[in-house]
Amino acid sequence: MVSGVLVPITGLLGVVVVVTGWLSVLRTVFTPRRTSSRIARGSVRAVVAVVFPLARHLPHQLRERVLDTCTPVSVFLMAWCWLGLQVVGFGLLAVSTGATPPRFTEVVRFFMLEGVGAAAGLVLPAWVSCVMVLSVFMVHLLRLTDSFRRRELSVAGLMATAETPLDAESLLADYLRTGSREQLDGMFAQWSAWLADIRATHVSYPSLLYYRPASQFVWLRAAVVVLDAAALVQAVAPNWAPPHTRALLHTGTCCLHESAIRLGLHVPKSVVSLHGREEHAFTDSVRGAVSAGLPPERTGQDAWWAFQAARTRYAPHISAISARLMYDFELPAPPVEPVPDVRKKVPSA
Repeated sequence: MVSGVLVPITGLLGVVVVVTGWLSVLRTVFTPRRTSSRIARGSVRAVVAVVFPLARHLPHQLRERVLDTCTPVSVFLMAWCWLGLQVVGFGLLAVSTGATPPRFTEVVRFFMLEGVGAAAGLVLPAWVSCVMVLSVFMVHLLRLTDSFRRRELSVAGLMATAETPLDAESLLADYLRTGSREQLDGMFAQWSAWLADIRATHVSYPSLLYYRPASQFVWLRAAVVVLDAAALVQAVAPNWAPPHTRALLHTGTCCLHESAIRLGLHVPKSVVSLHGREEHAFTDSVRGAVSAGLPPERTGQDAWWAFQAARTRYAPHISAISARLMYDFELPAPPVEPVPDVRKKVPSA
């Protein structure tokens, strides 16, 4: 039995453990905001610390299968931590009553309603608390899967509309040839909302960042395509650009910056970003957009630097995140087109 001096300390410790567990549950599921609970973040970090170093040394197919386990294992590890805190907390409370000896087998008997004695009043709250934790966890699980579904559904829709290998130039040209400025604005608004949703969910629920894509077209690739299209419009025709052009660029930049921070990445500032555009000469991109109907308000180096002023805010982060998550598509490579004098003042986007 616990000595008289330790009884109140044991009881207080039990209350603290139970409350700590519930605070983590509430913070993770109901009020995640920009930062999830420490248990949620710690579960992800613990699993990633084991899975990712192992996956780096595996063949591609086996590597993907191993990485697929990262999110579900981390989520269920978090659930076990929540349940464990309830069991430990109520076990300490039962021990503090003096009816349950401080032994593991006796705590198990307490939860099995055997020989509870003076701790009988704690059995029902203990079971109710555990059942409620499991119920809230199911809500959390549904939210995670729904967030993943929304992310992948938009990517699948983008791929379904592409008749050629998708890039910013072809996406923009298709809209300029077959639609109007309002339709292009609607597309930018849709993708701005998509990136805002990713920002809200993937930052609040850290395990979502490690959720592997449902197809070979990674969501980061979709992000760079639509952001490049918006940056190209803003660089070449800033006055004509639809209203949601700036909103898309701002939302995408914030989403990628915060995602990189959650992954523990420090991305240095770049003056020029050719990440993923090594085979795209900027003059050809401008020529194609103008021929498709984009009014040329800027040309030459002015358009180039306006494009780079926007692109350097998001493309390096996409490259760093894709490398960290071991996605197949790689962005960094040396430039293949001449770079203008970096001392020239960059025009505002």
